[in-house]
Amino acid sequence: MYCHCGAIGGIVTGKRILWKGSQKMSEGNMLAYERAANTAVRALKAVFGTSTDVRPLAELQQHLSLPDEWTTARLVPRLLGNALHFRANYGRLLAVWCTVCAVRHPIGAFWVVLISVVSFHALLVRRGIVHITLPGCPSVTLMFPQLHLLLAVGSALAVLLIGRLSFVLYMAMPPMLLAAAHAIVRVPPSRAEIDCLAMKLSSELKAALRGEEADETDELETGAADQEPPERSDELAKRVEQIRAKYRPPSSAKYGRSTKAD
Repeated sequence: MYCHCGAIGGIVTGKRILWKGSQKMSEGNMLAYERAANTAVRALKAVFGTSTDVRPLAELQQHLSLPDEWTTARLVPRLLGNALHFRANYGRLLAVWCTVCAVRHPIGAFWVVLISVVSFHALLVRRGIVHITLPGCPSVTLMFPQLHLLLAVGSALAVLLIGRLSFVLYMAMPPMLLAAAHAIVRVPPSRAEIDCLAMKLSSELKAALRGEEADETDELETGAADQEPPERSDELAKRVEQIRAKYRPPSSAKYGRSTKAD
C-alpha cells in the first residue's frame, strides 16, 4: 500500500514539474513572439515612416519633369532620392493595395501570410540563428547569409508549388511600378537632404532591430554643448591640487642651487 502511495505521489509530482516547465516554456515563447512583433512594427515604421513623414499631395505634384537623359546615372539618383523622401507615401500606397488584394483574394493572402510566418519566426523570434538537428546527423546552425538565402529560395519555391506566383506579382507590382514612375518623373531632393534621410533611416532601422529607441541617439548627435558643466566641490579641488603637487617638477632651491645671478 505504501509503495502504491509513493508511486502515485511520484506521478503527481512529475506531472506538476512537467506542467510548471511547460508553463514557463509557453511564457517564454509568448515573450519571444511579443518581442519579435514589437521589433517588426518598429522596423516597418523605420522603413515606411510614420504619419508625420507623409508628404502632402501638393508636394507630390511639384517639380515634375522628365529626365534629360534616360541613363542609369540620371535615373538611379531620382529613384533613390524620391524613394527616401516619399517612402511614407509609397508605403501607404502598398499597404492599401495589399489590403484590397487580401479582401478580393483571401485564400491567396492566407498562403502568403503562412509562408511569411516561417521567415518571421526564423529572423525575428530566433534572431537570425536557427539550430537544426536531424536524426543520425550532427546539429547544424544556420545564420546569415545561409539562413537568409535558404528562406528566400524556400519561400520562392513554396509560392511556385502552391501556384500563387501570379497573386504575389499582382499584389506587389502595381504599387511598385506606380511609385517608380513617380520617382522617375520628379526632380529628386538635394544631395544633403538625401544623405540626411539615409542616415536617419539607417539609425532608426538599426535601433529597431536592436530593440532600442531611436531617440536615444539624439543626445549623441546634438552633443553636450547645451549642458552646464558639473559643479566642482572643495574636496575635488583639494584632490586635484594634491595630484598636481605630486607630479610637479622639483624646484632648484631643493638642490641648493641659487636662482640669483652671479
